[in-house]
Amino acid sequence: MTYAKKLCKLRAKIENPGYLPVCRTHSYDSGKMSGRCQAVENCGQLCNRLSSHNPPYHLCYKHQDGSNTLPCHLLRIPTELRLMIFHYLFPTTVTYLPHVPKPRVAILKVNRQLYQEASAVLYEEFVFEALVDYDSVHLRGKQWSRAPSSKREDKDFSIGAMLSQSSAQRIQNLEVHVTLGEHHRRAPASIDSRGVTKEDYHLHATRDCVRKLVALIADREDDSSKNQNALKRLKITAAVHQSSSWKTEETISALFVVIEPFMALRGIESPELKLESVGRYWAISPQTTDRFAETILTKKTFVCFKDNWTKMMQKPGPSIPTAQLKDVAITTAYHKIEAFAQLMQNQESQGERSWPSGVFNDIRRPLHLARVAYEYEDMAALKNIREAIKIRWVNAQRQQQQSLQLMADSIDSMYDDEEDEDDEMVLTNPSHLYPDAFQFGTEELISQKRKPSALWEELDAKDWAPKIGSPGITYSTKGVQVKIEQKNRSLEWIRLRTPAVVRQIRAAQKAEQKTEQT
Repeated sequence: MTYAKKLCKLRAKIENPGYLPVCRTHSYDSGKMSGRCQAVENCGQLCNRLSSHNPPYHLCYKHQDGSNTLPCHLLRIPTELRLMIFHYLFPTTVTYLPHVPKPRVAILKVNRQLYQEASAVLYEEFVFEALVDYDSVHLRGKQWSRAPSSKREDKDFSIGAMLSQSSAQRIQNLEVHVTLGEHHRRAPASIDSRGVTKEDYHLHATRDCVRKLVALIADREDDSSKNQNALKRLKITAAVHQSSSWKTEETISALFVVIEPFMALRGIESPELKLESVGRYWAISPQTTDRFAETILTKKTFVCFKDNWTKMMQKPGPSIPTAQLKDVAITTAYHKIEAFAQLMQNQESQGERSWPSGVFNDIRRPLHLARVAYEYEDMAALKNIREAIKIRWVNAQRQQQQSLQLMADSIDSMYDDEEDEDDEMVLTNPSHLYPDAFQFGTEELISQKRKPSALWEELDAKDWAPKIGSPGITYSTKGVQVKIEQKNRSLEWIRLRTPAVVRQIRAAQKAEQKTEQT
């Protein structure tokens, strides 16, 4: 201001950050602060003290260490512009791979309005990718595994805890990559002998992982009958390994056995199914994948399966929770066995395993038998698995107690017949001074017909369903299930239409044709 109380019109020559820009005539005002504090006092009024001009906020000496009452300029712009900003912040595709560098989105959680708007853009408009194989499920850069290696204080390794069920249930666009035919790799005898094959092991394990992903999306804590499924668009990409050596019909059966749990979902507007062939890089090309997909897509069996699979998911209404698909007692028993196996393998990976848990060497075999029993609702088999685990643990503990007692007795015997200077016997044996360290259990081991081994021979892995094509045995197929009947004894068995069952059906049909020709 001039002496005439008018604005100075001279060009500013002196400019210091945070202070008034002035001309040389008014250089004496160059030390004046040019900002006003924007913090809000406890009384609700604007502070408005003089402060240096430091965008975006100008804080005085009282609030220079920070304040939680500053205005949010982001909330002052129109909602449409904010949503456009979020579109640029988030990736168009949220991959299942770990995010490096790890995104920092804590700022979006400090305000409810920002959180709701950002979540609406993220979960409703962008595509999420998931990867499912026989041993793990990957989603949003996180992983659920049958053999978890991460530390958790609550020891809860369920898929809901590892992949955040509340977030997964908000996804509206999902692309799932499912891998099949990985049984060509070498496997230990525990999952490739005595009634268990690598093929069945991988198929049942992959189907179980798909079921867990569906449960992550569909199962709700509240009344599911009143909640519409959030998922609207689903795309499945099935990658079949060329080393699986499956024929076309076997590949189709294996594919729909694995992805059949997706039929529990409802309200999917546009379910898609894509096939691709995977294998060694030198043996796979786009032409190979196209020929593989074309061969399968034109098969009548594939068309029937896909039409039924699509129609079920397009039905309106809430998704079917897994609790309604299986008996509650069977589901609970299986999940407890699985949780025990996860806990044991997690402690082993963390170096916390005690030596008695070594009796559960290769827990994969009983876990596979538990999956099969759960699939066919065989509660007796689940009880046998639970009993085998109990007996192994009890015998291991008793064996350890006997070993400790033997060592304690040997140490205690070192002090036998010890005399003092007055030639009087003195009871200085450690067993009298430290009874807690020298007295252990001596119970006998629980008798077992077979010695515990990694093959878990005490568990019967034989499938009691008669072989298709046997005398007096009839069968019928419905979807991915095969009904085997022995009518003269009024018995029936329900089995999945796995490649092994398809081979049995094909062999039975050939035998019937030969019989008719003769």
